[in-house]
Order: sequence, then structure tokens, then C-alpha cells
Amino acid sequence: MEKRVQEVEDRNTKIVDSVEEMSHIVNSALDKYTDNSDQIETLNKAIKALQNTANNRELDEVHVSKLRSLEEDVVEMKWRSMKNNLIFTGLRYQQDEDTEMKIRDFLNKELGINNNISFGNVHRFGKKDRNGIRPIVARFTSRRDLDHVLKCAYRLKGTDYGIKEQFPKEIEIKRKELYPILKQAKKDNN
Repeated sequence: MEKRVQEVEDRNTKIVDSVEEMSHIVNSALDKYTDNSDQIETLNKAIKALQNTANNRELDEVHVSKLRSLEEDVVEMKWRSMKNNLIFTGLRYQQDEDTEMKIRDFLNKELGINNNISFGNVHRFGKKDRNGIRPIVARFTSRRDLDHVLKCAYRLKGTDYGIKEQFPKEIEIKRKELYPILKQAKKDNN
């Protein structure tokens, strides 16, 4: 009987050892599972952050594209509002002047244009030039009249006066960049 009791105790000890070993294995597996779960959660957060970043970049690209399109539309609208305008420079300022009459007199005396030109609006604007004179902008109601004045503007060569078309600042900058190329192309063709 003692032998049997000993066998049972040995078996019991083996079972307890086996259960403890299984418990260690299960605990180790649980620890690895917890670590893996934490890593998976961290990776999922990183993936979501990357997806959000990618989505934000796509949205940014869409917004930038729309913004550029809007800027181009604004420049075009500015150009359309200015396309019948001429800028006159070099005309001295006089107290209580009527700028429209001043332009009419200038066109008559300097360019020999006597016909009745119709203006929408004529006024001084901007900063004074090197002589302390502000330019005058005149809106022509007829493109034909504007073109006629531009054709006669060559007569001002060598004087302090100038006439030019009005463009938005963005277009003026682009024209300054392209002018040397135009000049060289004309030179190459002659």
C-alpha cells in the first residue's frame, strides 16, 4: 500500500509539474499574444495615420489645383475689366483738373486726334512717378477708339509722354519675362 501511495504521490507530483509547465507555456503565449496585440494596434494606428496623411495630401493637391484655377480665373477677370483701358503717363497735375478734358486736349494736341472719343471713366491712380506725376487711366467705351489712339502713340517717341495698355500685375510680370524673348525672335527673323 505504501508503494501505491508513493506511486500516486509521484504521479501527482508529475501532474503538478506538468500543469505548472503548461501554465508557464500558456502565460508565455499570453504574454506574446498581448505583445503582438499591442504591436498590431500600434501598426493599425500607424496605417491609419499614413492613410490620413495620404488622404490629406490628395486633398491638398485637389485644393492647390482648385486654388490655381481660381487664381487664373481672377487674373482673367482682372484682364477683362482692364482690356479697354489705356494708361497715360507724363501729364502734369493741375489743381481742380478735369482729367477727361485733360486727356481729350492731350489727344488733340499731341496725337492729332480730333474725333469725339467716348470714355467710360478717366482718373488718376497709383503712385507718383520720378517727376511727381501720377498716371491717368482712361476706359474707352469703344475698342476701335482705343486701337486708333494706340496706332497714333508712335508720335510720342522722344517726349516725356507715354501711352500703354493696362494689364493686371500678374500679366505685366509675365510680359516683362517674355519681352526679351520676343525681341530676340524679331532680331533673328530680320
